This record gives sequence, C-alpha cells and structure tokens, in this order.
Amino acid sequence: MFTMADGIEISGLESLRSHCSEPKISPDSRFLLISSVDPQSICASAVLSRSILRSGGSVHVTFTEPVSDPSPVAADITKNDTFTILCVGLSPVRIKNSKVMKKSILLAPSDDVTDVHTLGVSYPVIPTSLAFALEHLTVNQTDCQIAAVGITSLMNLSDSLAPEAQAIVDYALANKLVIERPEFLLYGSNFLPVRDSLRSSIHPYLEGISGEPATCEAILDEADIPRAQRSRPITSLKKDERQRITSALVMRIDPVLLTKVIGANYEVPSEKKDGALRWTSGIRALSLSAWSRREFGVVASVWMGDRARSLRALLDGYTAHANSVINTLHDIIPSINEGAFTATDLVSIMTVSNGNAATLSEIGRILLTRSSIKSRFILLQSSETIVVAWRPSEIQLASVLSVLYSDNLHPNSTSPTSIAFDPSSNQQMIVASLEKVEVSN
Repeated sequence: MFTMADGIEISGLESLRSHCSEPKISPDSRFLLISSVDPQSICASAVLSRSILRSGGSVHVTFTEPVSDPSPVAADITKNDTFTILCVGLSPVRIKNSKVMKKSILLAPSDDVTDVHTLGVSYPVIPTSLAFALEHLTVNQTDCQIAAVGITSLMNLSDSLAPEAQAIVDYALANKLVIERPEFLLYGSNFLPVRDSLRSSIHPYLEGISGEPATCEAILDEADIPRAQRSRPITSLKKDERQRITSALVMRIDPVLLTKVIGANYEVPSEKKDGALRWTSGIRALSLSAWSRREFGVVASVWMGDRARSLRALLDGYTAHANSVINTLHDIIPSINEGAFTATDLVSIMTVSNGNAATLSEIGRILLTRSSIKSRFILLQSSETIVVAWRPSEIQLASVLSVLYSDNLHPNSTSPTSIAFDPSSNQQMIVASLEKVEVSN
C-alpha cells in the first residue's frame, strides 16, 4: 500500500501508481499541460493543475484534439522557456518535432509513442492522472473527490468501470466524498422547476416532451402534482409525487430511455444542495454541452473551483444551447418525416436552414435514435457548418479523426460521436473519407 504524508490511501491503485513512478519530475517546476478537449481529459488536467499549484509549481494549460500532434503547440509555448510537458489524454499522430517532445510525458494515450515517455497506455485518463499526481505531487481529498466525480459523471457507467476507476469511486464513497443513490437524472432536477426540467431536457432528449410545455403540464396533471408544487425541483417533491411522475413518464417514453431519466446517480455533498454541480448527472450534461460549444477553459475553471463567473457562464451557455437545440430540431423534424434528405447505407445527408456546430451536433445525435435514419453516419449542413454524427456503439471518435487527418481534412470534435467542419469544406471529400472509417466490433 502506498501512503501519502497527508494520509490518502487508495486501495486498488497501487499498480498504476507504481507504473507512473518514473520518470521523476520536480514538483515545483513550470508545467505545460496539453490536454485533449474531451471532458474526461479536462477533468484530469484540473486534478493535475490543482496538485501542481499546491506543490509550489506553476502551470499553463492548453487544449487540442484527442488525436493530434502536440509538438507544434509545445514548440510555440516553450520556445523561450523550460517546461515539464504533460500531454493528457492524447493519442498523437506521428510527432514531427520529437526534439521538443522527448522530455514530455504522455498520460493515458491509446498506444506507446516513439521518443516520448508514455504512462498509463490504454488506462482511463482520470485514474492515470490521479495516480501520477499521487506519486509526484501534493494531493488532497478534494482532488480525489474531483477525480471520482469526473469518473461517475463522464465515464460510461452502463459497463463495468476499469478496476482503477472503480478503486477511486470506492474510496470516494467510503469517505463520503460522493454518495450513490437512485434519483432523477434530468438536468436541473435539484434546482429547476419540475416542468422546466422536463421541457428543457436534451440529455436525454424526450420525444414529445422536450420543448412541449403543454405536454409537460399534462404529465404533471396525470401525476396529480398540485399547481403550487410545480415551481419546485423534482428532488424536493415528496417520494409518492416523484413516483407518480415516473409512472406518467413510463406511459410516454421508450423503456430504454427511462434508464436515462431515473437511475443510479451520485450526489456531491460539498456542493450546494440546490447547485448545478450537486449531482453528477448535471455535471455530465454541462460538460458534454460545453464540448459541443468548445468552451474548454470555462469547464476547466469550474473543475479547478471557480463557482462564480465561470460557473455562471457554463449555466447560461447550457440554457441557451438547450433552447437552440430544441427549437432547431422542431423546425427540422417535419422535413425528416417527409423524407427530405438523401440516404445511403453509409450516410444520410440533410441541408438545414440554420444551426451552428454545437446545435447540429446535438441534433445529429438525437436524429440517429429515430427509426427513419438507418445510415451509419448523418451529415447536416447549414450556412455555418457541416456536422457529421454517428452512433456511439458503432464508431470511435479516434478512428474517424485518424482517417480524416490522413486525407488532409481537419474537423473539430464536438462530442464523442460528432465532428464539425468549416461550411466551405468539400462534402464529397468528407463522404469519401467516411467510407474508410472502420466500424467497431
């Protein structure tokens, strides 16, 4: 068992910690963190940044796509200074400038990389980063809590967690840093009026309910929720009232979708009871929507502890984003129902009158759940962007980006299952590249 001076012991993390013990670093040096833009890597970078600052070091954080060459970024930032470079959650393509990267450390890449120290290959990024911090930096309970919250909000909990991730969650549960309990998973279930949680839901999108105030009121009528109670959050309602809402929802939504509405949730007791970060389901919704809007620095600041300006920006951004997704989708669905799109086995293509990359990425995800869309990919084009989306069970983001980069196409990722291009990009070239993407086993 490894033991820190401040008493932090995480049983089950010993092997990964030992793996991360080399190379040795100076904790009070200057660090450059090059983080992948995905939410797990941003959470991991926040844990590292907090630990670095507590250890007397300084840190500069920048973000890049999960499959990319970090050497140009590193060369530009470090050209006049000496930094310890940590690449967090990246799976680099061929590194062009190995000289600037030879003293860097890659945390949790998918494969070993020549001329670069790699730690935690094929391990989850949050456990790897916490293990590295425990070995080299000064870590406190809040860092462990952040890691556990990141794991429970951002990793796929429908499958069993990696043992190292489960070890961190078990530690957090044992120390009451998080509390597991069944609860509503809708965004705002602890701080928005119950009708608004239903009406504004996009994670998940509730067909016939999201964006339909009259239907939301009808559900509450069926559940016999008094009018005076409808301005309260779901979590503050009585147990029997919540059960009646669940029963009303069962009659209206797919049973599979119900598991995304209510189920195992994790409470963060150090956050305000009526705060947006109290439940990990809300944190997940905020993190994913921020990825689509590419607000990486805002998310990192919130993980670091900013509960004022950055959190307010994140909440306001989410509200505007959810409204945009719902309104734009309602404009598009009649055309979808009329078959106003071209489709092959590979891709369904639709031109829409409006919509930015963030909005259309969410819409692509939602449309792929409809039986009328059978293609492997969906491509949505507006005057502002071209978005390509796919189902999470079929294709991996890294595979898509690798193929496109090799064809000299450079989209931005907007979620684990979508990418966005400049609207002037060649649609035929994009489709030709998509044909080369391998489907997951």
